[in-house]
Amino acid sequence: MSQDSHLRVGSHDISFKSHVKSLGVYIDATLSMAKHIDHISRSAYLEIRRISSVRHLLTRKATVQLMCSFVLSRLDYCNSLLIDITSDQMYCLQKNQNHAAKVVFCKSKQEHVT
Repeated sequence: MSQDSHLRVGSHDISFKSHVKSLGVYIDATLSMAKHIDHISRSAYLEIRRISSVRHLLTRKATVQLMCSFVLSRLDYCNSLLIDITSDQMYCLQKNQNHAAKVVFCKSKQEHVT
């Protein structure tokens, strides 16, 4: 980001933001998508925890439907914007998918996802 912290338009000062949210996507000044990935990762993890708390009451089919509706839809939303993310950012998203799969198949955190 440049050294200027604002832009003057007429008699108004418009200050720069480190990120903005548009249509549910966080876009930062460097286009790294770090804020967006952090946000969707946290919200997906929250949904996984909610579903896992009632997993014992659900069939596998119902659990898959909930995971697709509440978790995978978050991870998939605007994923075409994530084309140049780093391997660490990709790993963060992959961890959410792996955790969701473990909840669906009633596996422990220590088991490998295959």
